[in-house]
Amino acid sequence: MCGRFQFSVNQCPALQPIRSRLAQQQALPCWPDDQIAPSDRAPVLVAGAAEPTPALMTWGFPWPGRQPVIHARAETLLERPMFRDAAVQRRCIVPASAFYERDHARQQFRFSMQDRQPLYMAAVWDKRSGMDCFCIITTEANDSVRPTHGRMPLLLPPDRLALWLLDSASVPALLHATQPSLESTRADGQLQLW
Repeated sequence: MCGRFQFSVNQCPALQPIRSRLAQQQALPCWPDDQIAPSDRAPVLVAGAAEPTPALMTWGFPWPGRQPVIHARAETLLERPMFRDAAVQRRCIVPASAFYERDHARQQFRFSMQDRQPLYMAAVWDKRSGMDCFCIITTEANDSVRPTHGRMPLLLPPDRLALWLLDSASVPALLHATQPSLESTRADGQLQLW
């Protein structure tokens, strides 16, 4: 259920402006170029004065005595006390070149846009244990992900990013948005199109 993702300018050149803005904030390098894992710091986009603004946050809401909570289900996001306030007041976007899922045989698959464009994963953020952290929102898998896993990150189209960040009234509809078809590549490099 998206336990890893990637932010790589080499794999997705359209992410370069985000990387450059973070570099101007002297926030580089601080995330892995291959797979970002829970508890890693990663680039996110938050609401800015004129446009989405890059920031670095830690992946996962701390949970005392347990692993960090890294996902929130789209179906219950607005109801669950852990996420409800963040869903209304603190939404963010996790830009990525790909996300990873494992199938029932534990083979890892990399999912990306077929045109090497960025993925924009819907997320919520909060300040917990003194740090800014985020949870990726998941939804039921579409036809391109379902053969590997039953859930996938909620992906936002580029023309809906500002709505997600700024318009709370749009959130319920965006939580049920149709997900794009994705390219799937096995970790051993074999390409599969569903």
